[in-house]
Amino acid sequence: MQTPRVIEPNEVQTMKKLTLIFAAIALSFSATTVLAMNGQADRYHEAQSYPTKTVEQVADVKVSAR
Repeated sequence: MQTPRVIEPNEVQTMKKLTLIFAAIALSFSATTVLAMNGQADRYHEAQSYPTKTVEQVADVKVSAR
């Protein structure tokens, strides 16, 4: 049976730094996702607010010959 290994103080500091870095990366990804989803929702809403319009009457334009 192996004896448990003692974790050194510098290893604890390194683990804390890595945890902080990973937390910052996760937070930035979540913020980016929220901003991207917000823009996508705005585009969908804008497309629904301004439907495409069809031309009901065609203008008859006559050009005089010279």
